[in-house]
Amino acid sequence: MADILHNDLTFLHPPRISPALFAAIIVRNGSPAALEANVLATIPPIYGLDPAIALAFFHRESTYGTAGSALATRNWGNLRRGQGRSVGILNGFATYRTWADSLHDWCNLIRAHYITDLRLVTVRPALQVYAPSSDGNTPKRYADAVMADVARWQAEDTDTRGTHYRVRQGVTSGAKVRAAARQNGAVLDMLKAGADFYGESVVGQQIFLTGFGRSNLWVRSAAHTYVWSGLLEKVA
Repeated sequence: MADILHNDLTFLHPPRISPALFAAIIVRNGSPAALEANVLATIPPIYGLDPAIALAFFHRESTYGTAGSALATRNWGNLRRGQGRSVGILNGFATYRTWADSLHDWCNLIRAHYITDLRLVTVRPALQVYAPSSDGNTPKRYADAVMADVARWQAEDTDTRGTHYRVRQGVTSGAKVRAAARQNGAVLDMLKAGADFYGESVVGQQIFLTGFGRSNLWVRSAAHTYVWSGLLEKVA
C-alpha cells in the first residue's frame, strides 16, 4: 500500500510476485532466457531485491531479451560495464555467458552502487541516473512502465496475495493500513468500507473497538502492511 501511496517502488523489498509467475512471464514472452527462468527467479532475493522490479527492467531494456543488443550480449539490464561476471564488450555493452551471470551483475550494481553509494532506494530517482534524459531516455515514462508492470503482475499473481478480505461495511471512518501490527504503527493508507485487502493472519497487538470486538489478530499483506482483523471480513 505504501508503494501505491507514493507512486514509487523500493528496490529492497520481499518478492512482490511469486517465482512461478516470474518464470512464466519470461517463458510466455518467448525470451531466450526461458531455459534459465527458474534459476533467474531466485537471484534478486539473494541481494534483498524485489524480483518484479528486476523483471520490469528486463522488459523495458530489451523486451525480455528478444530485441536490441541483448540478443547477442545476454545483458539483463544493458549494462555498459560488468560487475565481475562479464566476459567482454560488444557495441559498448557488457557481454555474458549466461543470463544468470548478467542478472547477478545487475543486482550487484543496484545494491552496491545505486542503493549503498548513491542512496537511491526507489525506482523513480534511480532511473534519473540509470536511464538519463541526456542519453535520449525519458526516465518518467520508464518509471511509469515499471510501476504498471509490477502492478499488473501483482494483480495476476494469486500465489502471493493471500486470503481475500474486505473492509466491513460498518467501518465508516475507514480502516488504517499500518506499517506494523500495532495501534501506533505508522499509517500508510486508509481503506474505505468495502475495499479489498489481501493477506494472512498474524499475531500482533490486541485491540478492542466497540462494535468490532477484541482480537490480537492482524492481516499482513505480501507487502508487509497490516490491517487489524476486526475491521475485515473474509470474502467467500
